[in-house]
Amino acid sequence: MSYELKELELESLKVGLSQSVEYSFLLQSIDQVWQDHLSRMNLLKESIGWRSYGQRDPLLEYQKEAYKLFSNQTVKIRHNVSFLVMCTTSFA
Repeated sequence: MSYELKELELESLKVGLSQSVEYSFLLQSIDQVWQDHLSRMNLLKESIGWRSYGQRDPLLEYQKEAYKLFSNQTVKIRHNVSFLVMCTTSFA
């Protein structure tokens, strides 16, 4: 089912429902992915010290890894919201 059909289906039930559903899914996904991101950042903080033993600058390693984690976070949010919107069955 295409996005336009899904939007028409939701709008036929109630005006503004598709936007409300998308907003709800977006907030839910941001919350879930952000909690996961914070957990990963804690793990990174705990493990980054070991990189200094490998003659690497821990600060630079932390910055690179943190940037990768943050970039992946936005991709996950987009994927989750798209999946939830397109795979949700009728709300009727």
